[in-house]
Amino acid sequence: MNRTDTLKENAAPFDATAFADVFLLDKDNRSFVKGYQPYSPTKPMLWKPVLFFGIGAVLLIIVVMLWSEYVLLRQTGVVSQATITDVSQENPRDNLTVVYSFSVDGNEYRGQWRGQYDAFTDTLPREGSLIDILYVPTAPYISSTQPIQQPNGVTTVFIVILVIVMGNRTIRSLRVRDRQGDLSEKGYLLKGQVREWHTRDEGEQYVEVDMKYAFTTPDGRPVSAELHRRINYWNYKYAAPPTAGTPLAILYVNDTNYRVL
Repeated sequence: MNRTDTLKENAAPFDATAFADVFLLDKDNRSFVKGYQPYSPTKPMLWKPVLFFGIGAVLLIIVVMLWSEYVLLRQTGVVSQATITDVSQENPRDNLTVVYSFSVDGNEYRGQWRGQYDAFTDTLPREGSLIDILYVPTAPYISSTQPIQQPNGVTTVFIVILVIVMGNRTIRSLRVRDRQGDLSEKGYLLKGQVREWHTRDEGEQYVEVDMKYAFTTPDGRPVSAELHRRINYWNYKYAAPPTAGTPLAILYVNDTNYRVL
């Protein structure tokens, strides 16, 4: 496949022989630079941030509902009595679950309380006994035993942070995919040069690269830039590091979207 067939109409002509001597940060781009196949970057995985964002969003909705019910009970709650209909605790280490029922205007409603029970200091609630509760007059299905249990503030803060962080990562990943798509469809392949090259080892598999380089845009403007990237160590184990003046291949869309190959 000829390289010119893989670009859109606005892409620049491509001469594979002009890029035969370039140094590549990613050896997998050699086939692209030689004109054998289109540019196909590794796309960021979206499923992880989307999954955690979705879980966080569901938990956030639940927390918002709990806080809304708490505020309604504090501001408008009416005191009443309810009858305990069930008491359960699978083992002494589990929370105690108490189910109760009460009537409002002839309609029966149910509620539930879960909490710690100390067999040495607390009296075990019994089925049929009465307990004091609060309920919301406009929505009797919202009720609570007294005192009202406030939602956990630490958990709320954690869930909010989770949603913000995962939402931000999802947006960033989507932007990276869009930028990569533009590079693949609209990119001009340009030639640049290494100005400075420094590396430091990051374990046995990767090398951290700090590079200064320069190139000229399709409209003739010189650009100087810096790059910080982690690359695969085994690609360069037996290769001499580039020196000042070593040619590079750069895929360019505009001044905010270009990549050293």
